[in-house]
Amino acid sequence: MNGEYILLGDFRGKFFTQQSVALDSVDLFPEDLRHSVRVYSGALNNAHFEDDYKPEKYRKHGSFLLVNVPRIEISPVGKGPFQDTRIYNFTQLLLIEPKVVKTYELNGKTYGEIESKAYGITEKYPLVKPVDPDKNEKGPPPLVGEDFTEPAKTENPPPFRDSFDTTKKGCGSVLAGCFAYIWQIIFLLLLILFISAMFKACEGNGDQCAQKEQTERELQAERTRRDSAKLEYDRNLKNAIVGYGTIYFFKNSTDFHVNSMGNNSPIGRIFKLMDAYSEKKFIIEGFHSGTAVENLPQLDELRASHMRDSLVMMGIDAKRLSIRARADSVLLDPSRKMSRFFINKNLSLEYNRNMRIEVKVDTIHE
Repeated sequence: MNGEYILLGDFRGKFFTQQSVALDSVDLFPEDLRHSVRVYSGALNNAHFEDDYKPEKYRKHGSFLLVNVPRIEISPVGKGPFQDTRIYNFTQLLLIEPKVVKTYELNGKTYGEIESKAYGITEKYPLVKPVDPDKNEKGPPPLVGEDFTEPAKTENPPPFRDSFDTTKKGCGSVLAGCFAYIWQIIFLLLLILFISAMFKACEGNGDQCAQKEQTERELQAERTRRDSAKLEYDRNLKNAIVGYGTIYFFKNSTDFHVNSMGNNSPIGRIFKLMDAYSEKKFIIEGFHSGTAVENLPQLDELRASHMRDSLVMMGIDAKRLSIRARADSVLLDPSRKMSRFFINKNLSLEYNRNMRIEVKVDTIHE
């Protein structure tokens, strides 16, 4: 039985930061993201299942929320959907008044262990094979965002935004039966080949091909239906890209905005869309808010490259992705007004809607 499970238990996990040494009590917070906590594995013991996800019941002043937390080993107690030990990624994990129990410096980073009560929600499927985080892996552990008091300000989603669910309807209702269209197109192509072969067999034999004109009309009708199915297939992809294809960043940074990450976030949905339309290629366009606001060189290209690399690590073929630097050529917010996102009570990050990438279908190289 698979599903998104809601659990409360005793957590102990491993984390790292980009700092070379741990902060002392008298040190000032760094102005960049070097001290951001990245939890890359852990265990949730004495875990109890809950029916509804209500993090407000457990949020306290000294707690913080992690998103997209990988490789958490769950040991449940009491009644629940499963009793054995399983390993899941958590889309959200609230650490309740956590404590750092030890730290050490390695390769210019600070590693350590953290423990607390924890409450969170898993992804739909467990990891098939446990992963040893102490062994060398391809790339660093996934970036973990921290969400405290101020949610991101986003536009109202289009009506189809929440309809993308690959586990219920094949490609999802937003794709309007895309796999059905694929098989319909294949069937029509085979029918065209069959009729074409029949025409060749009929050449020079008027008696056997008396109905050739009628067959030609039927063939043209099948071509029309095939073209209509393909247009609908491509139209559904275009609509989905409009709904999910914009990912935001923080000022002067290639770090994704916290609300863009996670299994059901825009990044997760873009991955599912690309996975469903596996024959399509895509362009990732990077933007910034102008050099007067963001002065990091080539920031638009760096953001597009970071999105491409993230999708490749999730399983998308790099040959299907290309990038394009667009600077501040298209401003979603011409005022360039900044908003704040609070990492914790001592640190907030600035952002606006111009600091983004946009994913589009590559129609040139199809």
